[in-house]
Amino acid sequence: MLFRSPTPSNIDFEANGNRLHQHLAFYDCAGEHFRYDYLRQTTKNTSRAFGHFAHANALLFTYDPLQDLTAIKRLSQQSSDPQLREQRTISHQDKTLEAVVQQFRTLRKLSPTSRIKAPLLVCVQKYDVWGKLIPKWAQLDATSVVRFPSAGTSALDVQELNRHSLHIRKFLHDISPMFVAQAEANFSLVRYFAVSALGTSPTLVEIDNEDEYGNRTKSTKLCIRPRDMHSFRVTDPILWLLAEWKLIRKAVPPTKRPDGVQEATITAETETSVRVVLPDSKETLVVDRDYLGTQVIDPFSGTRAWIPAG
Repeated sequence: MLFRSPTPSNIDFEANGNRLHQHLAFYDCAGEHFRYDYLRQTTKNTSRAFGHFAHANALLFTYDPLQDLTAIKRLSQQSSDPQLREQRTISHQDKTLEAVVQQFRTLRKLSPTSRIKAPLLVCVQKYDVWGKLIPKWAQLDATSVVRFPSAGTSALDVQELNRHSLHIRKFLHDISPMFVAQAEANFSLVRYFAVSALGTSPTLVEIDNEDEYGNRTKSTKLCIRPRDMHSFRVTDPILWLLAEWKLIRKAVPPTKRPDGVQEATITAETETSVRVVLPDSKETLVVDRDYLGTQVIDPFSGTRAWIPAG
């Protein structure tokens, strides 16, 4: 449980200070809790492991491409990261998400066809490794925080994060289409984020071991020096949520189509989403209404496209 309060230097302190006082509670569920054998042993679906799902305002799901066989095969041809050789865990993360969805539906008493309104934030880990698999024009820079020194404040470029989300979604769809289908069929709002807790590859170190009888053996272990850690965009999911909840400022995006940028065609609309055909690749995307009136980068061709306001 965290309590966050603005300081007097905050430019919104006088006008909105009281509204900006917030309690934030974070719960960490181990992926093992959603295995079939664990769920079968659980006597009640409302176990202490999942009870907070009934009240959660958002779900952050960490997806590890280095536990995905397709991603490992592709990366093995391009990367010398020792995790690709030493890590033997292969996980069906779409099945884990399926179990999460079942718990959400049970605890919220939702029908099988209704979508979960809490946003799903898919945090794709170890970007420093798998980033090699996406095109250069889809690579991420260091931050989406925009600073305004003259005003003494900063804002989040949510439009940029939304653009990145489309690229990360395409990468994830290429290696695990069932996961993406599971996410978007069950949640009304989904965002994809590229993150890296370490920001660099660990090294394989030989360790001397000695048992209680004095027998000495050697083993290897993946290690990293703290000084080599360079976390990358790990705050993006929380910043996006805070902006979505109007607790931090959003950078104001352009309100009209830039010169030379082609317009996508809207072919269908619902209350929450639109179906668009991209002008260059002619591929179809279904995006939520936050994308209306914004510029995106076609995740299939790398060209700019404008999604009209509808």
